[in-house]
Amino acid sequence: MANPTGDLIHAPKQIQDALTIASALEKQSKALSNLSLHSQRLSRQFERILIQLRDLQQSRREHEAAEMNKALDLRQIAENAGETYNPPRWLRFFNR
Repeated sequence: MANPTGDLIHAPKQIQDALTIASALEKQSKALSNLSLHSQRLSRQFERILIQLRDLQQSRREHEAAEMNKALDLRQIAENAGETYNPPRWLRFFNR
C-alpha cells in the first residue's frame, strides 16, 4: 500500500479515507506490537508486585497481632503481681 489514494483517485472519499487509515496502521504495526508487548509485561509485573505487597501486609499484620498479644500477656502478668504495667509507647495507641 505505497499510495492507496493515488491508485483510487476516483474512489469515494470514505474509501480513500479508509485506505489512508489502513496504510498508516500498517506503517505503525511494529510500534503497536511493541506497545502491546510492553503493556503485557507491565501488567504481569504489576500483578507480581501486588502479590508481594499483600504478602508483606499480611506479615506485618501477623507481627503486630503477635506483639499485641505479648503486651496483653505482660499486662496480665503485671496485674496479677499487683504491679502497674507501662506498655511501650507505640502500644498506647491501640485498644483491645
